[in-house]
Amino acid sequence: MDALYNAGVAAFALKRYDEAIRRFRAALEKSDEPKIRETLALVLADAGRHDESNREFEAAQRYRARAAGTR
Repeated sequence: MDALYNAGVAAFALKRYDEAIRRFRAALEKSDEPKIRETLALVLADAGRHDESNREFEAAQRYRARAAGTR
């Protein structure tokens, strides 16, 4: 998961949005960590895909709320 996430960050830094999105989605298949969804949301927003970006941010917030409720 870390390698996929890091590859996504590198692709995002180079503005290779499609590649970054693929890497982050692959990382999400391994782990549903909010930081992955939040970073994916940033890539989607930068790429102009705002509806998808909002969905990813909302999913990350729901995950964090569930996690906080279990403490």
